[in-house]
Amino acid sequence: MAIPSSDDEGGDTGARVSRALGTTLITGLSQDNLLFIAYGVTQVLGIVMITLCAVWTHNYLDGYSVATPQQVFNYHPLLMTIGMLFLNANGILIYRISRWLRFQRQKWIHFTVQTTALVVTLMGSYAVFHYHNAKDIPNLYSLHSWLGLTAVSGFALSLLAAFFSFLYPGIDPVYRRLILPFHIFGGTANIVLTGAVAITGL
Repeated sequence: MAIPSSDDEGGDTGARVSRALGTTLITGLSQDNLLFIAYGVTQVLGIVMITLCAVWTHNYLDGYSVATPQQVFNYHPLLMTIGMLFLNANGILIYRISRWLRFQRQKWIHFTVQTTALVVTLMGSYAVFHYHNAKDIPNLYSLHSWLGLTAVSGFALSLLAAFFSFLYPGIDPVYRRLILPFHIFGGTANIVLTGAVAITGL
């Protein structure tokens, strides 16, 4: 017969209750619940990231306007953060957070979010080229700019290829299945590259 511990004898009721609550919480959370909690946390962090970028450029870099090249440039970090980081990441997560929707609808939502991300990104890219041209600064002279060009080009090509592969009705399902792993890998690699681009830019 096992010898009861001091906890079993009622010596540490608080610890027992804490362990019981922890066990109940962990076993009660399904993978879907954990996914939505993690998704909620990423949304909060994303909004905080955009807010901090907006406050930084507004308060310390002369704000936003089309009146001066510097104020046009300030759209660049904000729009790239919104487009290539926040919207791009949300577009990738669509399939995980909308499983109750029909697959075809998921695909169109994914494509719409990613297209919006590309449009916002191109506006942010225009802002920096406009600033460089106005100030006689060479374009594409830094590691950040070349990595950024690679990320944006890859994103645009992936979006175009995805349209003709997964949304265009003439593509055979066999080819779609062959292309899908490359599409998923390319999207994941691109979001990692985008993070590196943002760090080098800052």
